Amino acid sequence: MKQILSILVILVLSGCVSTAEKMKSIVENIPEQERAYVLGKFSIQCRPSGNDCDQVFNSLSLFYRETKGKDFPGTLNSTSGAMFGKDTTFDFISPEDQEKGFYFCQAVPASEYAFYTYRYYNFANGGSGYSLNKEGFFDLPFTANSKQLTLLGELKLTTNKGENLFGMDIYGPGQVIMKKISDKETALAVKKCPSSVRDFKLVVTDFKANDHPLIIRHSD
Repeated sequence: MKQILSILVILVLSGCVSTAEKMKSIVENIPEQERAYVLGKFSIQCRPSGNDCDQVFNSLSLFYRETKGKDFPGTLNSTSGAMFGKDTTFDFISPEDQEKGFYFCQAVPASEYAFYTYRYYNFANGGSGYSLNKEGFFDLPFTANSKQLTLLGELKLTTNKGENLFGMDIYGPGQVIMKKISDKETALAVKKCPSSVRDFKLVVTDFKANDHPLIIRHSD
């Protein structure tokens, strides 16, 4: 836990063009059949509430980017209580497992990429949250080739729970858990791709072992 705290910074954000809007703008200029696609399962740890499971931050985001000097930004995000736009639509919610999330298929330019940081953010009081300082960035590289579906498996963001001086629960950022997904779940992710590209070659990404304190890699 101390290792995690040492690489976090308190974050205050102002209005700006969203990462999703930048992604869409860049991809729209690439013919559909020439695009690369990354797919998988994105999940977050949540707090059980009856038949539901609440995320304890309004927005949890995992970011990836091109690694050869280009400017394509990528993100996987879960939002609840959106001030602008809309809340995330989840494909699964499991209070018993304290988990919810969705399957995804994102179009990207063919390139080299890496997941490198995350953000935990709340909208109240003008907005604030947690991110990583540059010294704390992790490095999870992968390649996305045109006319291919690059399977990333599951990427899950967890949260840490503690108490303040008054005994009240407080929450902070956790870790990134990576693991493979089943053939059944892979098929659910493929269904999120445009029908015209679902017969592209499926390539499984095997992320290398990583000793970063924020990364947990399950082999099963």
